[in-house]
Amino acid sequence: MAPVDRWINYLTLPEKQTKINGNKIARLRELLKDFEYRIIQKNYNFTYKNIEITISIDSVILISLSSSTNTTYGSSLLTKLADNINSIIEVEKFSGNIIS
Repeated sequence: MAPVDRWINYLTLPEKQTKINGNKIARLRELLKDFEYRIIQKNYNFTYKNIEITISIDSVILISLSSSTNTTYGSSLLTKLADNINSIIEVEKFSGNIIS
C-alpha cells in the first residue's frame, strides 16, 4: 500500500498587523529563491514542489506542506520556515498553530 500524502498547515497571526512593502518582499524572494513567486488577490504566494506559502498584505502567513513522511518533521520544518519569514517581515510577536 502506497503512503498517503497529508496536508499539514501552519498559520501565523501577528500580534500587531505589519504592512508588507517591496523591500520585505525582495528579501523574501531572496530567501525563497527556488520558489515560484506570484501575487494572487493581494496575497503573496510562493510555491515549491510540495510547499505553498501565502502571505497576506497584513502579514498573516499560511504555509502548507503535502507530505507522506513524518508529520513531526513536517511540523518542525513549517515552524522554522514561519520563524524565518516573520523575522524578514519584521513581525516581533505572533501566534503560530499547526492545523491539519
